[in-house]
Amino acid sequence: MKKSGSFFKKLSVLALAAALTAGMVPSVFAEEAAETGAVETDDVQQPEEDVSAGSDFNKPVIEKIELVQQGQTLSAGDTVEVRIYAYDADSGIRDIDVEFVDSTDMNNVFNIYPEYDEASGCYIGRHVLENLGNGSVSINNVYVVDNNSNYLNGNVTDENGYLYTFNIENDIAS
Repeated sequence: MKKSGSFFKKLSVLALAAALTAGMVPSVFAEEAAETGAVETDDVQQPEEDVSAGSDFNKPVIEKIELVQQGQTLSAGDTVEVRIYAYDADSGIRDIDVEFVDSTDMNNVFNIYPEYDEASGCYIGRHVLENLGNGSVSINNVYVVDNNSNYLNGNVTDENGYLYTFNIENDIAS
């Protein structure tokens, strides 16, 4: 009978050791087991909290949109430049898409995908105009996406219409 009691005692110590290893027993039991010499314990470090793109739930921020040729009249061969001052403090910016439309018939004219320019501290994109008729062209949307797929559509209109517009005068049909 005494043998079976010793067997169960060894079995319970073994079970406690397994539970401690798996982190299933509160530290009070670990201290008690360590005091009796039944189980050696080591400090087990928990993994640090992951502060990566997976924990980013905030949208990017657009501080400023700048159309360098704002209000100007351009023609085929001229270059349009857009500057987007934006950031995402949590995971960083993955993509920016600036969509331009013909303001008279709302057809998509072209898109610019600005890239970060360290010297300017902003995202800069350029597009050489070609195959456009006469009329006005406006920024219809500024779409900013961070590295966790949070996105923001920039404000490009007010009560008077489009905020960022230039005109085209040439003889090339669209």
